[in-house]
Amino acid sequence: MKVKSISFFKSAVTCILLCGAVVMFFCQSFSCSSDRKHKGAQMIVDTSEIGDGIKGFGGAVPVKIFITDGVIDSIQALPNSESPGFFRRVVQSGLLKTYEGKTLKEASKMTPDAVSGATYSSKAVISNIQLGVKKALNDAEKSKAGKK
Repeated sequence: MKVKSISFFKSAVTCILLCGAVVMFFCQSFSCSSDRKHKGAQMIVDTSEIGDGIKGFGGAVPVKIFITDGVIDSIQALPNSESPGFFRRVVQSGLLKTYEGKTLKEASKMTPDAVSGATYSSKAVISNIQLGVKKALNDAEKSKAGKK
């Protein structure tokens, strides 16, 4: 009886540790951050609503774009219905990070390739980023026009 309870305990602890490791992996994989200091005008563009018609394989794939003084600090993938394994390829490919440090004008001209093995998901992410960048550029222009 004692051997069974020790074996069960070891299995339970192993399971808990593995689950914790998986949760930490996903938390780090699906968020992007930048070391850039936030000192100037900040803007956050969330494509959840404006990009709801842009679909990956499993549905909409919204992103949040963090911008300071017209430069992209980071892009964060938001919750979506894509297959986690395929979407992980998009995040791990560095696609979101390719935009970091780019001005909105530079980002608007970028044409990154889709991620092999996650084509639908990555094309939808790229389209959402392009839509978010376009919105940010329009908002910045309106803001400048309003200050004149």
